[in-house]
Amino acid sequence: MRVQCAVTAGRQHVLDRREHEVERARLAGGLVGELLALGGLLMLFRGMLYGIYTTEDTVKAAASMRTSVIAPTYFLCGMMDTSTGALRGMGASTVPMLISIIGVCGFRLGWLFTVFQIPQFHTLACLYFSYPVSWVATFIAQFIAFKKVYRKRKEADSQYVLRALDANGQQTQ
Repeated sequence: MRVQCAVTAGRQHVLDRREHEVERARLAGGLVGELLALGGLLMLFRGMLYGIYTTEDTVKAAASMRTSVIAPTYFLCGMMDTSTGALRGMGASTVPMLISIIGVCGFRLGWLFTVFQIPQFHTLACLYFSYPVSWVATFIAQFIAFKKVYRKRKEADSQYVLRALDANGQQTQ
């Protein structure tokens, strides 16, 4: 009986940890507004910031273009990273790693060899636009993986509890 209590308590700790990770993911997702505000501040003061690093107008124009694309959408990167962290918190580390590598690196390489090769899209802005698009695609893949892993873990935990209750019932008879 003591062993069963210890196993059940340990399993409950695992359940609590997973629920905690889900809650942390929700809270981190709530920071989107703050990231948008910081992106807005960056957009507002970008001219002064670029002046710290360069005096060349072409460099400032390229940096301004990058900021115009990245700053308003950077929260998407945070959402992608949050879903990766939630998956790792549930004990699945290989899946989010592979999705991140394929979704970010692979997607951007694919973008370079397809979209970027089209003459009207062969611009610096189009290249910068690959960042938020890859973040969205990777987040969607991470979210789908999160749902599957969460459902699978919850089902496995339920089966474990049922087996433990059956074993406990057989021990007391």
